[in-house]
Amino acid sequence: MTPLECIRETDVIDAVVSRRWPDRADDELRAHVARCAVCADVAEVAGAMNADRDAAWHEAAAVLPPAHVVWLRAQARARSAAAREAARPIAVMQALGLASAAGVMSVAIGFIAYWVWVRSEWLLSMPALSMPTLDPIGWDSMGFAIRGTLLAIGLWLVLAPVAVYLVAADD
Repeated sequence: MTPLECIRETDVIDAVVSRRWPDRADDELRAHVARCAVCADVAEVAGAMNADRDAAWHEAAAVLPPAHVVWLRAQARARSAAAREAARPIAVMQALGLASAAGVMSVAIGFIAYWVWVRSEWLLSMPALSMPTLDPIGWDSMGFAIRGTLLAIGLWLVLAPVAVYLVAADD
């Protein structure tokens, strides 16, 4: 039965990795590898792995761009990331401003509708333009204004998060 380990394995691996195997290795180490099956296998496998590593290194070295190109790309990437990071709070504030403007416009439309409603009642209360009723549903004028204001607030509460999400979402 052959042993699974040898005390000289590390010596063989060091010789292969340092490119001393087999030409510049000690005569004693070469003689040991010739006698020891474990060390012979280690030398063969380590040599193959070393050759594969060298081949991969040469392939990768041929693909690498020059250092200044790598540096310029890294600088451009860093500038782009910094610009995105700096623009995020501005975009959020713009979205909040847009949502606030939509809320103010909704409130303004509600108050204008209330004002028109009140004026139309006054106008329709004149004897020449009298109509039986202006409020067929049963809403009073103040209820209409409150409903308009609540509608404006509801729209703002719905549109503000949507606007913030749309602006803050990464494309």
